[in-house]
Amino acid sequence: MPVGAGVARFAFAMVDDSTVTTSDPPAAVPTSLLLVLSYGGAPIRTESLPARGAISIGRSRECGIAVDDGSLSRLHATLRLPELTIVDHGSRNGTWLGEARLAEGSETPVPLGKPFRLGHVSAVVVRVGAIDRGVLHQLDAQIVDARREKSAVILVRGAPPAAVPVGASVLARSDDRWLVSLACERERVAEVRRSLDPSAGVAVFPDHGADAGELYLAAERDRMRRRDVASPMDAVYVLADRVAAGTTSVLIQGETGVGKEVLAELVHRRSPRADDPLVKINCAAFAPSLFESQMFGHERGAFTGADAPAVGLIEAADGGTLFLDEIAELPLELQAKLLRVLEDRVVVRVGAVQGRRVDVRFVCATSEPLAKRVESGQFRADLYYRLSAVTLDIPPLRARTDEIEALAELFVLRVAETTRREAPALGAAALAKLRTYSWPGNIRQLRNAIERAVLMCDGPVIAPEHVLLDDAPPPPPAELPAQLDSHDPAHLVSALNACAGNQTRAARMLGISRNTLLARLDQFGLPRPRKKS
Repeated sequence: MPVGAGVARFAFAMVDDSTVTTSDPPAAVPTSLLLVLSYGGAPIRTESLPARGAISIGRSRECGIAVDDGSLSRLHATLRLPELTIVDHGSRNGTWLGEARLAEGSETPVPLGKPFRLGHVSAVVVRVGAIDRGVLHQLDAQIVDARREKSAVILVRGAPPAAVPVGASVLARSDDRWLVSLACERERVAEVRRSLDPSAGVAVFPDHGADAGELYLAAERDRMRRRDVASPMDAVYVLADRVAAGTTSVLIQGETGVGKEVLAELVHRRSPRADDPLVKINCAAFAPSLFESQMFGHERGAFTGADAPAVGLIEAADGGTLFLDEIAELPLELQAKLLRVLEDRVVVRVGAVQGRRVDVRFVCATSEPLAKRVESGQFRADLYYRLSAVTLDIPPLRARTDEIEALAELFVLRVAETTRREAPALGAAALAKLRTYSWPGNIRQLRNAIERAVLMCDGPVIAPEHVLLDDAPPPPPAELPAQLDSHDPAHLVSALNACAGNQTRAARMLGISRNTLLARLDQFGLPRPRKKS
């Protein structure tokens, strides 16, 4: 049904069992599979499925699953397990998989999580106990449709809507919770939200996220707020929302791996410039000799090899947002040129005489407090004040332990999707281990730990032994110079040797970010070492 028809479409959801009616399971030994049915405006209904056997479905009370809906025939179809196939018995209104009506008597596979219809009854088979890896793919697909149709997607986590529309399809369930998404016209978002249970966590595309992962986390944050669980990130998001509407420059500060780029994308997405370019520059990733022409562009003949004029990254962001990551690493000589762009809104290409006017919003990020760089003379004070009109400080993950469960769940789903395997559940003991760790590498380190845990787990539940964390303290830097200089290649090598090749620790010891360390290794032609055991 098209969104323009004004009827909400459900893709999948998280709801409480209080509104779900469940009939007695078949006599055979049950599996972790459920048949979820929606019809006639009644509450969503679930039926446990046996490990093997044939379950008839129809309007007759003699069927294994009797459904009191006039669109079904008395004996409509039969589900067969463990193959998970369905056979239509010549029903009047048919059995449908997508847009295809199944031929009478043919045995057709029913994919887990993919909706099908029995007459006008919506049905889907889901796995209980862990959210299936396909749910993020389904939500991403719905977001693609919504982006094309200029519509919205509402993700609900926690309690169910007050009334479930006919045709709702439930694709996943985790323990006693379900996950629900609705696609509707943007004008109807406020109306739909009013119909939801007040305790539910809600996130809306495009306002709160650009993909399934961002919506998943945003809905969990909203659910935490409704349960009066305060998060240090709440104030950050509130301020980010306020400044997004303006044109003021924004400086985002936080340790390596806390999600500065994600927050920059959110500021752009919620700004009036959302439909215009978001151009990203990592100031630590360019060699100084190339950085000026990359950033400001160049004219033909400006230097050897400049055979044609080139648009710089600032010009490429015209009308939109320019994100300068690791701004602390911007060379001093380029800081003066960037200041002129901020003041005059004019870019002068390398080798050019005339400037080009640009309309760009600047969002910058740094893992090192810029104020300290200003004090040491490594960063211009006037540029600092222009860039830091609004400063967003992202707290480290160790101060946001209530977010760890949702982040870990999301990473489990992403890894399972990438590796094409079932997503294991995150065990309570493993979660406790994650929550008590200090996370010096923040969210990026958590993601890496979860990737390893999923690959090591060969069962349905991630256990503590699957979660490998680096608990060893950094080795004492006895052999290091008294004062390290991150611009000295010998000092880079010394720091890496002292940290047994651990790049993150070496970068911290040098007082720079890991990206900066890697850029300088490349600059000096030094190999990137692997961490030694």
